[in-house]
Amino acid sequence: EMKRPKVDLPRAFAISFGLVVVLYLLVNLGYTRVLSVAEIQSSQQVGADVATKVVGPWGGKLLAVIILLAIVGTVNGLGLAASRLYYAQSLDGLFLPGLARLHPRLGTPQRAMLAHAVMASLLVLVSSSLGFV
Repeated sequence: EMKRPKVDLPRAFAISFGLVVVLYLLVNLGYTRVLSVAEIQSSQQVGADVATKVVGPWGGKLLAVIILLAIVGTVNGLGLAASRLYYAQSLDGLFLPGLARLHPRLGTPQRAMLAHAVMASLLVLVSSSLGFV
């Protein structure tokens, strides 16, 4: 769906990689400005300790809520992207042919979304039973 994937994709990777590196460095700089090295070494949750020290007793709880929202958003985005991948592969004849159908009224790849949900659930069940989770 990209117009110029050979140009836009490497640019997007480079920009996002650079942003992640800068953000990582800034967060760690913030940690070292608020906590001593000994406090960081002894901490099990450095981010929560920094938030509590900077914002107050509810800082750690606020950080936990923000992390939870980020996790929910990530799971949502991955679920939508994976189902579109199943759909596109099916259209190209590389995956199960029934997943190439769109919902007649909504225009969404409903079967591909269901297939992804089943696959993700199986992975969770298998990894749980093997002791990975």
